[in-house]
Amino acid sequence: QLPTDIVNTEELYELKAFPVPAGESVNVQWSYPNVHNLVLRDGAGRIVRTYVVTGHAALLDMSGLESGIYLLYVNENTNAAQKIIKQ
Repeated sequence: QLPTDIVNTEELYELKAFPVPAGESVNVQWSYPNVHNLVLRDGAGRIVRTYVVTGHAALLDMSGLESGIYLLYVNENTNAAQKIIKQ
């Protein structure tokens, strides 16, 4: 089920994604200690990628995805998200 509310990730998870816009990859950093998965959803809410992560940073592969706006969710069932623009 797609979360319906999006919270301010900068306050809760301090999730940051760069560069903006993203190309074939995007750097992601977060401060929250229990991040295990990052879930990328397209504009229709479909899961297009799931990334297993450790630590507090990751380089995410965006190759093969169409240009557009995506939402990167922290863990699978949260509503904490960061908008990513794919060029």
